[in-house]
Amino acid sequence: MGGAAEFCLQCDRPEMALNYLNAGFALSVGTGQPHWDAELHRLRGELVLVQQPEAFEEAEAAFGQAVVVAREQGARSLELRATARLAELLRGTERFAAAQADLALVHTWFTEGLDTPDLQAAAALLEA
Repeated sequence: MGGAAEFCLQCDRPEMALNYLNAGFALSVGTGQPHWDAELHRLRGELVLVQQPEAFEEAEAAFGQAVVVAREQGARSLELRATARLAELLRGTERFAAAQADLALVHTWFTEGLDTPDLQAAAALLEA
């Protein structure tokens, strides 16, 4: 469901993305299988920013929830993605340095695949 929601966001179809996100969360609750909840929360933050660019705090909360869920599940790749997105959102604020520090810690866990888009994006934020 998350992949379909992300595709809909890329195609400027936020209403369809919302439907897929809601279905993903419902499936997670219904099956008791929350494996992709971190990604669903991250995508919810992206959707918030598309629909209401001024809803900074709501998007920040969604990205923060994605980080928490990924951390609880030990899903390091998803934690990297959510932490990087949160840091990107906080760029230009007084909290960016703290977000960068969190991202730096997560980034150090990875020793392979440093050329992947997520790790390259994280490295760019760390250099900012």
